[in-house]
Amino acid sequence: MNAPDQIVILGASGDLTRRKLIPALARLDADPRPPTGFSVIGVSRRPMSDEQFRAHLAEDLPADLRKAFDALAPRIFYWQGDAADGASVEALKERLDELPGGRESGRLFYLSLRPALFPVVVRTFGPAGLLNPWGTREGF
Repeated sequence: MNAPDQIVILGASGDLTRRKLIPALARLDADPRPPTGFSVIGVSRRPMSDEQFRAHLAEDLPADLRKAFDALAPRIFYWQGDAADGASVEALKERLDELPGGRESGRLFYLSLRPALFPVVVRTFGPAGLLNPWGTREGF
């Protein structure tokens, strides 16, 4: 299996993303694997711009990761939305299609959410075609 072109973090404004996920992704991105790189898309209900999200993620970043984070930062994006709302998820899908990798990209979804929300997200993302590897709306 190929490495994903887009890593989508749902619940991205939380502490787990800033303290654990982004440092790990910065380390991964600094490694030559995957050779093509990837984009990170944070999704949360909190209003933020891409720039504000990047600044939020950099707040407590260890000094030894600063260079790796700076290399990854131009490929970090933010989307304000509700993963349980069909219209919001449809708009997210359009945004993902516009970002590097676009419609043809492999996507990894990380649910940094309460476990009770997992089935809600699956029921919302399935009909939007985000969980079907062939991009069709069938099967959900």
